[in-house]
Order: sequence, then C-alpha cells, then structure tokens
Amino acid sequence: MTPVILTPPTQQCLDNRADPELRCFINDNNQSSFLTDASIYGSPLGACGTAPQALQKGYVKGLQQLMEDPSRPKAMWSPAYDVLKNYQLTDFQMTEIYQMWTSMTAADPSLGPRDATCQWVVDNFALIQSWVPEGFPRVIEKHNFTKEGRFVGAMCVACLAMGMLAICMGVTFARRNTKVIYYTQQKFLNLMQFGLISVAAAACLVAIVPREATCKALPFLENIGYSFALVPLVVRLYSINKLFASGKQMR
Repeated sequence: MTPVILTPPTQQCLDNRADPELRCFINDNNQSSFLTDASIYGSPLGACGTAPQALQKGYVKGLQQLMEDPSRPKAMWSPAYDVLKNYQLTDFQMTEIYQMWTSMTAADPSLGPRDATCQWVVDNFALIQSWVPEGFPRVIEKHNFTKEGRFVGAMCVACLAMGMLAICMGVTFARRNTKVIYYTQQKFLNLMQFGLISVAAAACLVAIVPREATCKALPFLENIGYSFALVPLVVRLYSINKLFASGKQMR
C-alpha cells in the first residue's frame, strides 16, 4: 500500500472541484452523453486533500420560541435565530483564521486573535453577508402621511369648525344685549365655544407632522376643550332640572 498525500485544501481548490450531485443527476437520468472529464474528475486545480467538514453548532432549544414569539408582531422579531441558523464555518476556514493569527503575530506581536478574525471577516465579507436573514438590515422609509387625502380632509374640516366657532363667538358678543343671549348668559356660551374651539385645534394637530410640542399640546387641548364644552352644559341641565323639580313641589 502506497500512501497518497495530496496538497492541503485551499479555497481555490474547493471552488474547482467536481460537483458530485451533478454527476449523480446525470447518471440517474441516463444522460451520460453530457459527461465530460471536467464533470467526472473536475479541474486539475481541484486536486487537493479532503474537503473540510462544517463545524457543528449548538444553541438553546427554546431560542427559536424566544426570538419568534407569536404574541409579538413579526416586524419586532429578532433575527438572531436566523443568523445562527445561517451561520456556517468549516474547519478549513477556522484553519485560515489560525494561520492568519500566527502570521500576523509573527510580524507584529501586539496583534492578537481579534485582529486576525477582523481581517478574515474583511476578506470574506460576502460570506458574512450571506448569513444575514432576508429583509435585514431594516431600512427606515420616511412617509409623509400629511399629504394623504384623509389628513388633508381632516385638516380642512377642523379649520372650518374653528372658523365657524370664531364667527359664533363674534355674533354672541355683538348680540350680547339681546334677550336670547342675555337670558342664556353670554359667559356660559363663551365657555362652551372656547371648549369647542380647543377641540377643533386638537383635531388640527392630529393632521400635521407630529413633533414634541404638538404631542404635548394634543392631550391638553382635548381635555381642556371637552371640559369647557361639556361641564357648563351639564351644570345648566342640572340647574334646569332642579328648577322644574322645585316648581312641582310648589304646586
């Protein structure tokens, strides 16, 4: 028995090796006419030692359930599990990193395994990118929703409501001495009108681009507006009911 020692495997050698799956496919489908020396034996550049085997990897069984929790939106899932699933290193690639570490340390003792690993990543960046799951890294798309028809319509309605309420306040002030306004009480009407204007102003803020100031002003205007618009009305209804109840007792 004579030992046959082939040259150590390199990436160039592995890239030029014959594809056994293609060879078996041609044989299984009776397409031997397509067989060539290159498809059977491969290129002379592919003559080297045994191809490196992929290293095994292990992770916690519940990692997939943790990363892909169905109770959360899919957009919020972490890509960590998919990255680990796609991550694949061979012993040949690990040998490359160790050899690079040895050569870099011999040239400069201050360099360590981290420097060698980073350099290997730079040299094999296409391989690293192949591990990234589809759809990552995410890209933030800016969308100006204020130009949509529904927001423009909401803004127009809110501005129209504010304009009509401002006109009502002016008419109320101009006719404050008439019997209707006098007995209704101008201050009561002004409180309701102020509250409704505040609600309309809050509706305008909803239809514009959100900013820190508008986000703080929105709940303030809504709460103040509904308070001024509804509380006086409830008080007035209570006073009217109390007046009618007193009148029935006097009968």
